[in-house]
Amino acid sequence: MADAARALGVADLVRCDPDLAVPDHFPPPPWAPKTFQVILPSRTHPKQQLPALLGQESLATIAPLSTPATRLYFTDGTAGENGKSGSAFVSAALQRSLRLPDNSSAFQAELVALLSALHHACESPVPEIHLFTDALSSLHSLNATTFKDNVQLLSSTLHHLLTLYRLNSDVFLHWVPGHVGVSGNERADEAARKASTAPEVTFPLLPSYAQVKSSVNRAALQASQLFLNDAVEHGSRSAIWYITATRQTPHLHLSRFTPPVVRQLVRLKLGFHCSTQILGDAPAPCPHCFAVPQNPLEHYLRHCTASHSLRHLIPASQ
Repeated sequence: MADAARALGVADLVRCDPDLAVPDHFPPPPWAPKTFQVILPSRTHPKQQLPALLGQESLATIAPLSTPATRLYFTDGTAGENGKSGSAFVSAALQRSLRLPDNSSAFQAELVALLSALHHACESPVPEIHLFTDALSSLHSLNATTFKDNVQLLSSTLHHLLTLYRLNSDVFLHWVPGHVGVSGNERADEAARKASTAPEVTFPLLPSYAQVKSSVNRAALQASQLFLNDAVEHGSRSAIWYITATRQTPHLHLSRFTPPVVRQLVRLKLGFHCSTQILGDAPAPCPHCFAVPQNPLEHYLRHCTASHSLRHLIPASQ
C-alpha cells in the first residue's frame, strides 16, 4: 500500500492523520433536545421569480433581529478553480478571514466559515445568535446523526453548537441565497475570496475521504496512460489495440445500471465480438427489421430502422 502510494505521488495524502471526531463530541441520544435550529425560507414562489423573492424574504428576516440581545454572523467560503480556498465571517464591524489548504472543497470552506463564527460566539456569548449562510449542504450535514466524511470538521462544529446551548445561547442557522443583495452575505463572500489569495495557510485542514479517493484515482489514471504510451512506443500490439478501442478515456461509470448490464456495455466499448461471431454460427436475423447482418452491432448502430432516430449521436468520423 505504501509503495503504491509513493509510486502514484499521493503518499502525503494517505499519510495524513485519521479523520476522527473531536474528543468531546458524542452523538446525542434521540430524546435529547436540539442544540440549534435551522431556518429555511419558503420555496413556493415561481422559479423565475425565486432569487428576487428569496432575497426580499431574507432581508425581511434579518431586519428585526438587530437588537442588543442578539448577534448576527454572515459566513461564506470559496474554492476557486485554481485550487485556492478561503473562508470568512462578518458580524457588524468585525471581520475574520481564513486561508485554507489548497484543493479544499467548497463544502469544507463553507463549514470552516460557520465553525470560525461559532468559535467567536463561544468566546463572547449572547442570549440569541443568528448565523446566515448560503451553504445549504452544510446545514443538511449538521442535521445528520452520523458522518461518513469530514468527520472532524462536522463534529467540531456540533461541539461548538452544544457549548453555546450549555451557555444558554439560542442558536439559529439561516439559509440565505447568494448574490441577492444581502449586504452581510456579500461582505463575507468578498472577504472569503480575498482570503483565498493569501500566501500562507491559516487554518490547517485534513483532506476529506472524497478528496483522497479522487486524487488517487486521478494519479492512477495518469500512471496507466503513461504506461500505455510507453508500451505503444515499444510496439505492444495489445496496448495499441486498447488505446484504439478506448481512446484512453475511463471506463463507463453507469451506477444506475446493474453490474451485468455494465459489463456488457464495457465489452461493447472494448470491441468484444458477439456470441454468433465467437462460435461461428450463422448470423441471426435482426429482431427489429428482420435483416440478416454479418455484424449485428454495426447493423443496429448504422443501418437498422429502429435506431434511425439515435444515429445523429454517432460522430461522422466513426
